[in-house]
Amino acid sequence: MTLKSTCLFCALVALLATPAFCTVITYTDQMSWQNATTGDSTPIGFEGIATVGNPASFNTTTGLVINGVEFIGWTSATSAQVTVYDPSTNQPYFYFGTGSVLYWAQDNGVTGAYPYLEVILPQAVNAVGMNIMAGTGSVFQAGLNNATFVYSTGPTSGWPTPNFFGLTSDTAFTTFYLQLPGGNTPFIDNFSYGSEQTGGSGGGSDPTDTPEVATFLMIATGLIALSKGRKVIHRAVAA
Repeated sequence: MTLKSTCLFCALVALLATPAFCTVITYTDQMSWQNATTGDSTPIGFEGIATVGNPASFNTTTGLVINGVEFIGWTSATSAQVTVYDPSTNQPYFYFGTGSVLYWAQDNGVTGAYPYLEVILPQAVNAVGMNIMAGTGSVFQAGLNNATFVYSTGPTSGWPTPNFFGLTSDTAFTTFYLQLPGGNTPFIDNFSYGSEQTGGSGGGSDPTDTPEVATFLMIATGLIALSKGRKVIHRAVAA
């Protein structure tokens, strides 16, 4: 690649590069999350879906759509199953006091990246919040717009206490992912989404760096200057 081509390439990358970084803030307190968000949707509570069995349950392998939000419990790259339980009917151990809950297959320690819950949202948002429930000390992993699980919840209290997990992002997303490693039993309830308030703050941030536009512009400018400088020196020597 010639020096001129390199300069043009850096300039093109500078124009196409994304913003410097994406900052995600995670929350373990529902009120703090609500104070940091706006336009939150009505929480999805999964009530009235589980009607058969003991405890009452509802299973689907094609995804569950509620109020435009789709929940898919992936067990492998080609198969999925998500279940709604109403544990109040006859399963007190799964009853966390929030009513019906959403369940996807627990991690058996063999399937690697699977299983996980995929939530497809009806529009781009900047925030999600929900109750998370599992065994004592369980930590869920979350991801946005892809299945890379880079954000962590706080440890759960275990039955019968539900915990809260929420996050805000300065970059909008349309897909949310949740995974519970380690063979525990994952549940969520009262799922909600909204927008991040300007200047919101929370329990911690997890920035993910991407290349800065200014960096590419600096490289391109330096290469152009180097090219011109070399021509000047060449002419002076020739003279």
